[in-house]
Amino acid sequence: MNHIEICDSTLTDGFQLLFSAMGRTPDLVLMARLLDEAGYSSVEISGYASFDVPHRHLNEDPWERIRLLGRALRKTKVSMVLRGRGLVGYYPCPDDVINAFLERVSANKIKIVKLFDPINDTDNLTSMSKKIKSEGMKLQGGIHYSLTSSGGLLNETVYNFDYYLEKAKQFEAMGADSLCVKDSMGIMTPFDCFELVSRLKDKTFLPIFIHTRSSGGMGQMTLLKACEAGARGVDTCMSVFGGRNSLPAAEPLVKALSSQFGQITPDLAKLDETAEFVEEEIIPKYRFFLNESKVSLVDSKLLAGGIPGKIAEFLNTRLKEVSNGKRFWEAVEKIPFIRKDLGQIPFVSPGSYVIALQALNNTIHDAFKGEYKVIIEQISELVQGKFGKTPRDISPELKNKIEELYPEKNDDFDTKVLTLTEAAKNIKGLAADIEDELIYAIFPKTGKKFLKWKYHREDPPRDSKPISLEEAKERLDKVRKIREGRTFDEEIAEIPEKGPGTRVFNVFVGDEYFEVAVDPGSQPFISYSSSEETEYFSEREKKSAFVLEKPVKEIQIKDVPRKTSKDLKEFQDFVFVKAPMPGSIESLRKKPGEEVREGEIILVLEAMKMENPLTSPVDGVITEIRCQGGDQVPKDFILCVIDKSNI
Repeated sequence: MNHIEICDSTLTDGFQLLFSAMGRTPDLVLMARLLDEAGYSSVEISGYASFDVPHRHLNEDPWERIRLLGRALRKTKVSMVLRGRGLVGYYPCPDDVINAFLERVSANKIKIVKLFDPINDTDNLTSMSKKIKSEGMKLQGGIHYSLTSSGGLLNETVYNFDYYLEKAKQFEAMGADSLCVKDSMGIMTPFDCFELVSRLKDKTFLPIFIHTRSSGGMGQMTLLKACEAGARGVDTCMSVFGGRNSLPAAEPLVKALSSQFGQITPDLAKLDETAEFVEEEIIPKYRFFLNESKVSLVDSKLLAGGIPGKIAEFLNTRLKEVSNGKRFWEAVEKIPFIRKDLGQIPFVSPGSYVIALQALNNTIHDAFKGEYKVIIEQISELVQGKFGKTPRDISPELKNKIEELYPEKNDDFDTKVLTLTEAAKNIKGLAADIEDELIYAIFPKTGKKFLKWKYHREDPPRDSKPISLEEAKERLDKVRKIREGRTFDEEIAEIPEKGPGTRVFNVFVGDEYFEVAVDPGSQPFISYSSSEETEYFSEREKKSAFVLEKPVKEIQIKDVPRKTSKDLKEFQDFVFVKAPMPGSIESLRKKPGEEVREGEIILVLEAMKMENPLTSPVDGVITEIRCQGGDQVPKDFILCVIDKSNI
């Protein structure tokens, strides 16, 4: 029987998928010390969101986190997952940044690097693979598992068995030490997994690891079949962080495998101790981030239509902001067509959110299918080949549309991630070492802000500060009381009798109707300016009335001149460009006084980390721009004014 390696992703995926990656370093270190005693094959300690969120939201140094976690895990190998040439960010990095980053990863005692390309273009990973190996780290080559239909692997035309076998051979040629098939959506069925692992073992000598999610409810079964087929190892989370849309929990899998494969680590008694401590001492601080809006722990939309619940929630939220939540299914139906136009890229983050946002744009702005009236910048960059080669050819019609919108080369792409030389120059006097420079190079906007917090140049926001366990438990207790209908601890005073002046009012709130009785108490509550007005009221109402000592000041309403046809015509010469959704201003492409042509980009609006170029609806002259880079704007905010009369 093969020895099964159980790898842990609690400190990264566990926190990210259930608690928005908001775990604080001191809490993670406490957990790491306990996980170190359990006997895992390896523990993943950084990558993607677990590098991004600490500096962006928590005012914590992600490099320092890696060091502290590495020291806490003295007996266990530590790993890190990277998004190809994007490393831990969203855009491909220059070679000098990649090399320096990998050198620091190695210097901070990372033993295994899990390397994935967002669109499975292994050509993007060749030079990185050599650098990882030269730094003495183990390389785990990663393939994103994806499908283009609900028919499973046997009926798949793009992501079929041959596709995964070809990728495996490419990683084998790169010198990878192992191979991981990563099912980030949780759509891999147990029997497809068994067949895939079996065929991979026949074609490659690389040890096979499987990573799946519990979103579709199949996670435990899929990992069990992977082990039966001969997989070397699987990724899991400890029970407190397992299930829902996270990874399968380690404990039940270890119990199930032990009867077939003999003694399997980690040790269940140690994990039980760890889980009990985490439940009591750590989870209360993060319970507020857990999405408990649904009772079901299985994502039925994922199983029925292949759309993850998080993507559906993302679309629903955005559509509520722009169209009161209507047209949801219309947006969902556009997703497979957009994905096909984009060369059938893997439907995994961040690509899945790019496709979903474009589906939303096509739903709101397009008059007919495939118009692509508003295209987010990530789509244009993908079509232009800046992220690599897609699994299938990109639609020629979409390519032509991109060329119309972007007739000139967009140099902004080159400024989204800086070279190390540029980074050092830009933050000279602020960065203390190369690790600071790397944070800024990969995240130019948020990285610089973090460094100002780190070195006390600016005060961090209030919500970046941690809360104590006592404060967290107090908040949870208040939430519990509200759910039970006990909003106040104080005893409710005895209800007084209604006075003679009590009046009944009908109150309408939306479609609901309430009858409200109002008692003025000992003081009257209706006032009149003259005795003549009391004639319109009943004797009972007169008794509760009083006359003001001073007369009410008369308000004169002046006549407002009506707009003339000339005024209306002049007003109609102006076009107001409004924000189609809430977001922040990424960049301005035009200035007041400049001419603009219909379809020409005026500015870029960032929403949910996606960039939306807003184009001019007419030919004209920009008379006013009411925003600047970095501004947060609500939906329907007037961003600029165009005078179309001068063209």
